[in-house]
Amino acid sequence: MRRMLVLNLFPAARPPIIGGQIRYFHIYDKLSNYYDITLLSQSCRREKIVFSNTFREYRVPKDPLDKHITRSLIEELQCGRSGYELNLIRTIKLSNCRTEFKAQYDSLYETSDIIVHESPYLLGYDRHLGTDRKPRIYNSHNHDFILARQIWKNEQAQKYLQLVYDLENKLAQNAALVFATSEKERESFIAMYNLNPGKVKLAPNGINPNEWLTRKEAAGERITAFFIGANYPPNIQAVDYIINHLADKCPQIDFIVAGGCCGPFQDREMPNVKLLGRVNNKKKLDLFAGVDIAVNPVISGAGVNIKTLEFLSAGVPLFSTGFGVRGLDLIDKKHYLKAEIENFPEIINEFCHQKDLLQEITACGRSYVNDNYSWNKIARDIKEEIDNSLVEEKVSVIMAVYNGQDYLKESIDSILNQTYPHFEFIIVNDGSRDDTAKILDNITDPRVKVYHLAENHGVSYARNFAAAKAEYEWLVLQDDDDISLPGRIEEQLRYLKAHPDLISALSMFQLIKTETPVNENSPIISKSMTSPHLTRNRIKKMRFYCYWLCYGSAVISRQAFLQAGGYDPQYRIGEDHDLFLRLMDLGAIDMVPGTLYQYRYDRNSISKINLSETRAAIIKISVRHIKRMYEKNGLTPAAALLASEEDSEYFTKTVCAETGIQIKLSLRYTKDQQTDNRHIDQALSLFKQGIINGILVLGDLKPMQPIVNQLIHNGLTLNKNLFLLKKFMFCC
Repeated sequence: MRRMLVLNLFPAARPPIIGGQIRYFHIYDKLSNYYDITLLSQSCRREKIVFSNTFREYRVPKDPLDKHITRSLIEELQCGRSGYELNLIRTIKLSNCRTEFKAQYDSLYETSDIIVHESPYLLGYDRHLGTDRKPRIYNSHNHDFILARQIWKNEQAQKYLQLVYDLENKLAQNAALVFATSEKERESFIAMYNLNPGKVKLAPNGINPNEWLTRKEAAGERITAFFIGANYPPNIQAVDYIINHLADKCPQIDFIVAGGCCGPFQDREMPNVKLLGRVNNKKKLDLFAGVDIAVNPVISGAGVNIKTLEFLSAGVPLFSTGFGVRGLDLIDKKHYLKAEIENFPEIINEFCHQKDLLQEITACGRSYVNDNYSWNKIARDIKEEIDNSLVEEKVSVIMAVYNGQDYLKESIDSILNQTYPHFEFIIVNDGSRDDTAKILDNITDPRVKVYHLAENHGVSYARNFAAAKAEYEWLVLQDDDDISLPGRIEEQLRYLKAHPDLISALSMFQLIKTETPVNENSPIISKSMTSPHLTRNRIKKMRFYCYWLCYGSAVISRQAFLQAGGYDPQYRIGEDHDLFLRLMDLGAIDMVPGTLYQYRYDRNSISKINLSETRAAIIKISVRHIKRMYEKNGLTPAAALLASEEDSEYFTKTVCAETGIQIKLSLRYTKDQQTDNRHIDQALSLFKQGIINGILVLGDLKPMQPIVNQLIHNGLTLNKNLFLLKKFMFCC
């Protein structure tokens, strides 16, 4: 899974109760089905909260520098210690200092694939923004500059609005994706920051339709009206309106207010207003089930109002300003009852007792919201947008060439003509003595970077050299005489994004003749020489058998390539096979179901000049890996060998001598006589006694399959103590 690191001003909560915490928790809780999520949040104490195996939160307390910066800002802004603007400006200033939050971010950054910002206020911590290859996402709760300009009342603080603008602009420009909570805010982001509309997507606020309790019948004649909100200026403004205007005009209604928005009014008393303050989730659910109506007299703010969605999803009849339902395309008297500030009391008094009408409106509103705004659906849509966006990341195509003048231009053109154009193409001329250098020097495409080596070092060295120059996460291999079909890179990247556990993806391939230049009518040797599709399980299971794999068709994670150690320079034949055996120890490798590559079967290439030498080299590489597996597990590399008489003699004389593996028993196999069961029993007896630690099977699998099945039935495990080696191998 890709690892996603998310920065936020405030901590998550499970279960979340109000405001931004609801969005913060639920989006990433649902996204943790697709990504490995780490939240990094400001908080009042240091904690690590594990929500699941793929979802956790690091909470970082206030830094010692906080007090100094706060004192300075109180004096500058002439405000109290807890001013709304002060908190945000302090956060910006701290983000440019060496704080504990910064240290924690730097630590988590190293192992993260995607960085997500919930607001621009922590952007200072992201010192690699614009200089690394990790995609950034701005998952906005609001258009923060517009919101700040609207609700910041402190005149001294308003001089920092330009800084908020600059930070949000920088974040939006550098982000691969910007998520807005409504179409209006999406258009606002695009217009204000001149953004490509294609990268600004919708990710509205949402609800969990199944979390609500069954609604209760009204217990008395008096109507109970409910409002809930965080300690946030637009909510405080709404509570002020309820207390100082609405309650007085609606004396027959009891108003219940919950959440941090009660704080500024705790000393106020009204006979029909009850301020509950902050409530837990159980109390919140009880309130949603028990009140008669919900009121939402909000006239400022940004984004989609979460309380609106929750009231409707829970089946509470909603009276709201038009601003309170912004971004949801709700229809008055179909989904809710519209009541503006100037006529809010009149609308409530007119409709609050019309139960049949309220039930009809509520049912319609509930169905609309639950169908369109569930967190599950929102998270799936976000994942799809992220996956589609990351397909646009750049990749590094690498090629090593030695005396490749005959087919080099065709091979290079097959990359330059890809449907996916976002790549750098690194070509290393490994000391060629023909016209290779002239061909390379005539390339004018700016995506191509050519390096000429004075001497021939071998393909492993040259490919490692190219990989070291690569700037991007995925390495696309390309042999100098093969052809990548036009959609190759696009299809392989799409497959890799859809399967984030993969470290490499190969493709099916065709063999092509060398005599004819390659074009859309390039002759295929035969239909039977189009490779079959192999599943990831088949590739892993048959890793030493090595058939129908074209390594030149691979796209490899650069991180995995480096972790595996790259190509081993000691190998000039079979170097790909050796690398992929090491890669298989690090992660999953799969094959895209489709033919995307054409392999030129050139009888003059190194691996075809002497087929017996090539086969021998690959078998020796496989056996060296098997020997290392034994030694890693503290076992003696001693085995029995099942092979034909000719192959057995070659193996014991040559392979054993060069690899150090010990053959304690040779089991002869012929197609006519097969293998004596007594010999199989003898091998199994030696295995159980610990004299040998496995059995090597060399030859074509099909006639030997009954024997392999018998060995597995008797307790041997493929690639642990039973290894299949193929005499003839097609790997390229």
